[in-house]
Amino acid sequence: MKTRIKICGLTNYADAKLSADLGAYALGFIFAEESPRYISKKHAAEILAILRESLPTVPKIVGVFVNMPAEEVANYKRELSLDYVQLHGEETLTEYTELKPLVKSFHLESDKSLDRAIDLSENCDYVLLDSRVGNQRGGTGQVADWTLASKLCRQRKNIILAGGLGPSNILEACRSVPDAFAYDLSSGVEASPGVKDHEKLKQLFANTLVQET
Repeated sequence: MKTRIKICGLTNYADAKLSADLGAYALGFIFAEESPRYISKKHAAEILAILRESLPTVPKIVGVFVNMPAEEVANYKRELSLDYVQLHGEETLTEYTELKPLVKSFHLESDKSLDRAIDLSENCDYVLLDSRVGNQRGGTGQVADWTLASKLCRQRKNIILAGGLGPSNILEACRSVPDAFAYDLSSGVEASPGVKDHEKLKQLFANTLVQET
């Protein structure tokens, strides 16, 4: 089965186009101003318009939000025709149910947090397992706990693995957490925050092809 790869933190057309051409399952745009990978609604709209005009098939488009009111998120979803809304803050899911499909981030810290992750997976469409360093919510380069992630993925099939993934460890991640729905990458394929390294992107997708054969 084809490995689903989400490339997140995109801020320019060249990176988005290459990610799509290489076979990305989803493209993520971060609309949280505190993020070094922030992109404005206007700039994202410009990129998406060109992608939709030039590509026969566009990957799933994901908007990433941090504690933005549901009404504002709804405007982004409608105006940008987002396929998924990803919530990366302390949002209460019940306030966003009309914006499904929803992806909710979660930091899996110990066996005790597995039950909370399972409960969360029943109340949203996908749970994204990420790693946290200090106040940084994502894009830290810190690898998540794959042992715990694998336990969770064996019980729930709507889990997306993130946290410190890149060309050098994507094969190990796929083999350690084989039941993940998808794998999410941002800092691991960057030249600098918000700017992708095209050679790393190419190597990443070449390595996932090895996993699939």
